[in-house]
Amino acid sequence: MDFTATAGTKYWISIVPDVAATQWVWESGTGGDGESYQDFEGTLSQNLVDEAFTLDSGSAPEPVTTALVGGGLVLLVLARRRFKSPVA
Repeated sequence: MDFTATAGTKYWISIVPDVAATQWVWESGTGGDGESYQDFEGTLSQNLVDEAFTLDSGSAPEPVTTALVGGGLVLLVLARRRFKSPVA
């Protein structure tokens, strides 16, 4: 099922590991209601801080962009070699 987040809307999220490691590292955040909850192996506890994470889609360039930049650099090197004046 696809999900599209809308700006300005509050969402509740549950993140559940599907790997052997059960430890999660979170950062304390701001801007929420000042509390979060953790269910660790069936034990529910309340944390008096906001827990935060960021989804960053701009951290890695798309493959097409990388290929275009790489191709452009190769063309610049080839053009420079071709038009370089001979040493007298």
